[in-house]
Amino acid sequence: MEKDYTIHFENTPEYLRATYTSNSNSIELFRSVLFEVANELKKHKTKKVMLISESPYKLEEAEIFNIATECAPLYFGLKCAFYDTFPIHFSRLRFAELVSENRGLNVQCFTEFEVAEKWLLED
Repeated sequence: MEKDYTIHFENTPEYLRATYTSNSNSIELFRSVLFEVANELKKHKTKKVMLISESPYKLEEAEIFNIATECAPLYFGLKCAFYDTFPIHFSRLRFAELVSENRGLNVQCFTEFEVAEKWLLED
């Protein structure tokens, strides 16, 4: 079965960069992206990740709440910067950040790559 998304992984000396784009919008698709990124992090024993969305689609708030709750255990102890190339999504990103932080995750969402990378590289 063909995936409705693509992920490009790049291992930098400091973190894993995961850039994804999709051809559709669904909670199942984003769940698959998060699981695939988590597996790559485990494989490389990396503790920092920059997740870059090049997808024009966004999830509804209820879907964000559910996916953040479900996937939180995969990202405990990690530092995760989420950079969305579509600034119009920022209000939803702030909600995702809040839900994730309430589940004990170290996640921040950004609309500028340089700012996201600076935060990710801080100790």
